[in-house]
Amino acid sequence: GMATHALPHPPRASGRAACAVPMIAAGAVGAAFVLASLGAAQLPAPPDVVPDRLAEVELRCNPLAFGARGDGEFDNAAALQKAIDSCSAQAKGQHFVLELPPGVFLTGSFRLASNMTLRLGRGTVLAASADVGAYPLIAPFPSFGVGRDVAKNLTRQHAAVICGYNVTQVVIEGSGKDSQEDSLIDGRGKPWWDRFKNKSLQFTRPRLVEFMYSQGLVVRNLRLQDPPFWNTHFYASKDILVERVNLTAPLLAPNADGLDLDSVHNVTVRECQIGVGDDAVAIKSGLDQAGVDFGYPSTKIHLKDLRVHGKCISIGSEMSGGVQDVLVENVLFGDWRPDNIWHSIFVKSTRDRGGYVRDVTFRNISTVVGGTRELMTAFLEVTMYYGHGHHESPRPASKPPFFRNISFESVFIDGTRQVADVRGLADSLIEDVHFRGLTARNYDVGLVCGNASGVTISDSDVPAKGCSSAPRGHYV
Repeated sequence: GMATHALPHPPRASGRAACAVPMIAAGAVGAAFVLASLGAAQLPAPPDVVPDRLAEVELRCNPLAFGARGDGEFDNAAALQKAIDSCSAQAKGQHFVLELPPGVFLTGSFRLASNMTLRLGRGTVLAASADVGAYPLIAPFPSFGVGRDVAKNLTRQHAAVICGYNVTQVVIEGSGKDSQEDSLIDGRGKPWWDRFKNKSLQFTRPRLVEFMYSQGLVVRNLRLQDPPFWNTHFYASKDILVERVNLTAPLLAPNADGLDLDSVHNVTVRECQIGVGDDAVAIKSGLDQAGVDFGYPSTKIHLKDLRVHGKCISIGSEMSGGVQDVLVENVLFGDWRPDNIWHSIFVKSTRDRGGYVRDVTFRNISTVVGGTRELMTAFLEVTMYYGHGHHESPRPASKPPFFRNISFESVFIDGTRQVADVRGLADSLIEDVHFRGLTARNYDVGLVCGNASGVTISDSDVPAKGCSSAPRGHYV
């Protein structure tokens, strides 16, 4: 059961599509996703998942032998798939390394195998093809029930550029121990952003890297830039390490999230630089009643030593399966770009979401001194009113969301419209929000609360309004 954090049982893949997720009739979704144990022993914590030297003698897989070409023009998807499938069969369960030498390898969607490392050499670029047909259509994620994009058809979405489906022990890495700049995965997302902006998207855009129903995953030592949609998405997966990656996109790239941790368990993200067009890191667990039914929360997540140029570290707004046990520490936000007016911490939901967020701590958080002011939201925002009135839910959850025990410790903010905002619903008060060591300057509004109970403030120089008078809520 959930006590062992068994992954949801993936639906059987059909056909030879790159990340074949079966097309299931909407009504059949619930039945197809039984929570079932993978039967594997529990993996160690992420840092131990893959030692630096996997074996004294690495099994090497040479993609050039299967026809891959790093000339910037040839579409390598079929060659890479052939290399992965052949080497995986030959390795018979032993871990193998597929290394891309220096060059520009253009590719459409391809699928990773278990027990493998995809390694980019020094000066290697893996670049996404501009061909829409290079990304097969798959079903939406069952915990969402629909595609998450402004597209004409939300019953299908494009597969990711690099996908892992129902795999274990997989590494994606660059060559640079000291620098993320040596190896690059480039989503070349601009044509997709343009289609989004001129409302000509047919289906939800491809993610750059996506793992589903997978376990024992490492992404490290590289740069991933300009995704068509989200950059790196972990879905219904566990035992994950992301370290020393640089995730980038222009400030106005639509939905270009950095890292989406979506119904995941046991995750460490450390020593990363993120500056993107949407959430830098978003912790999610499904949408409205579909997410409640799927029922796989995001739990035991540790984010540390991050440099976030923009925009937010977010929990939600799609958190209907629940989020619990999150620690975010040692994060520096913002920079001096004059148009970088959005960088913040956001715990967000809406009435229709249901679900819960509890036991979350943000510690040692600061903004750059003299940087561009945060003008879009409060710097610390805990709200059940996200996008109020914009998102009508096709399947609202039966109960409103529930937030409890959210702490902000040692926070320094230089430059924001508002320091903090805590805003619950009249029938679902936000409970037990703690501010310890809150220092702010160059702001217009301090700390404001509404429909919140058990708010505590200590060692703070920020004026608070409406935060102490609320009656204590009832525990459920």
